[in-house]
Amino acid sequence: MLISLGRRHLGEAAIRATLAPAREEAIANIRRGQHQGVFAGHVAAPVLAQALEALMPALAEENAASTWADPMGEAAAAA
Repeated sequence: MLISLGRRHLGEAAIRATLAPAREEAIANIRRGQHQGVFAGHVAAPVLAQALEALMPALAEENAASTWADPMGEAAAAA
C-alpha cells in the first residue's frame, strides 16, 4: 500500500530508485533459482522481479478490501 501511495505522491522515478536495492535482491534470487532449475528460464529475471513487484500491491489491496479471507496477510505474503 505504501508503494502505491508513494507512486502517486513521489512519482515513479523516486519509487524506482527507492526500491532498487530490493529489486536487485529479487533479481539475484530469481537468477539463482533459474540457474538451479527451480524457476523457468524463459522469462528474464528482471522481468519476473518487476512482475512480482507489481503483484504485491494488488495482493495487499485485495487483502485490505476484505475480499480475501486472510486477516494476517500470510497467504498474500506466501503468494
